Amino acid sequence: MQLCAVMQVEYSSGATEVKAMLPGVGGIVDVAETGASLQASGLRIVDTILESTTRLVANKTSWADPAKRQKIEDLAKLLQGALNGRRNLELKMDVPIGAIQEIQSILPNDVSPKINQLVDKNYVEFELLIDEKTGRDILPACKRLGAVGISTYKLDLIVN
Repeated sequence: MQLCAVMQVEYSSGATEVKAMLPGVGGIVDVAETGASLQASGLRIVDTILESTTRLVANKTSWADPAKRQKIEDLAKLLQGALNGRRNLELKMDVPIGAIQEIQSILPNDVSPKINQLVDKNYVEFELLIDEKTGRDILPACKRLGAVGISTYKLDLIVN
């Protein structure tokens, strides 16, 4: 047995989740990055129709022009830096002189902190870039080892 449904399709340009609350609307199809705004509106995601990725594309004529190519490459570098910044945070903490080696031993091998001397000669400042999860994992251990003034900052951009 084949079922048929009569539907009316309307296009929406923004705040689609609000339109789902209107009388007569049975469901919506929306482009969403995380679905958080849909869930915050009390909606349930039934299925994913399509997953997509973002691409930076240049036409052959622009790519062949050295000035345009340089701008495209610069834009690509900045976009990659924004993605890198999203995944990382800056961690700062004041570390007792006697705990420097212990705290360095709990850092990932690929992380080398900047170490700055403070006015208080009993402490140095550690400053490092680290991924968010690792930062959450090591903060309690750093505190137990005597680190104080621990702060983290979200980053907008990291360009290597």
